Amino acid sequence: MTLPLISLGIINYIIDPFSVFHSGILPYDYEINERFNKIKHLDQYHERYNAYIMGSSRSGTTSPSSLEKHIPDSHFYNMTVAGCTQYDNELHLRYFIEKQYPIKHIFLQIDISDIYGFKAPEGNYNAKHHPHVMHTADSLFYLSYLTVLPVKRFIEKIKVNYFEGHQHYLRYDLTHSGRWYVDYLEEQIHADPLKYIQEQSSFNQKMSRGAKGTKIIENINALKRFKALADAQRINVIVYIAPHNHNMMDTFEHQSYLEYLREISKITPFWDFSGYNAITLNDGYYYESSHYRDLLAELLIKRIFNDHTSAIPHDFGHYITANNIEAHLQNQAMALAMREQLTLPS
Repeated sequence: MTLPLISLGIINYIIDPFSVFHSGILPYDYEINERFNKIKHLDQYHERYNAYIMGSSRSGTTSPSSLEKHIPDSHFYNMTVAGCTQYDNELHLRYFIEKQYPIKHIFLQIDISDIYGFKAPEGNYNAKHHPHVMHTADSLFYLSYLTVLPVKRFIEKIKVNYFEGHQHYLRYDLTHSGRWYVDYLEEQIHADPLKYIQEQSSFNQKMSRGAKGTKIIENINALKRFKALADAQRINVIVYIAPHNHNMMDTFEHQSYLEYLREISKITPFWDFSGYNAITLNDGYYYESSHYRDLLAELLIKRIFNDHTSAIPHDFGHYITANNIEAHLQNQAMALAMREQLTLPS
């Protein structure tokens, strides 16, 4: 067994499918473990920053400079990670405080998909946290990546480097802004926006509302702890709900969606960009039904900071508190019912 394990370890180190060894032998990545790599960067350079964008990869297109224009003396890092829930946000904030990172502001996106997800499965190597965050040994962390056999990831990493071209994949700016780019998709959209929308399959699927609120309690409790930590440190937290594309909105069960918004309002005021509005119904603001483009992130920030330099539809973004949540939920419920009548299969 020793020789096969050694061979597997060598293969994992060379291919580095999750970008944890940084061997550089295959320099271009398919996807990376953002939870590990961003903490690895911040452990060394956290003094550069005093503010963080937190949330899932959907807010990974948000540029720190867009926020810094509106918040004087702020230096943001995009700390968003794929599949993020309030579990991840709480873990990272606790770690930042423990390590005495300077933090004045957090720009926190909450996804409605939290309603059915909390902790990533143990076997999801793309979502393992940095061992320093988990207070575990570095050696055990690296050993786990040497002894895994992710055949599909091996193939994808090899394709990126030798066959399909790295320009057709994500570009990560880990050492400066923390955000990601998909330059080749932007080129396709600019070349022919209508063609792009027509050919992007996720925009043209009929969905069913199968996503139910099995993890609302866990996420709400984690958000309570997150907010208490931030308040104790006098950190300014701006909370907003992700502007999910209409096709993704179509997957959320009505009552679970509304309940999650209600529970969030009991903890903190927030900006709600979810639901069906002039932006979320326009596929031109998205790469696919899960991730939005940076021009949407710009509009979202301008709405929050009352910046009128761009035209923003009146129905995009509502400031919600414990005092107006019920009226807002009534409006959202009516929009859901109308959507159901117009588009969804019976």
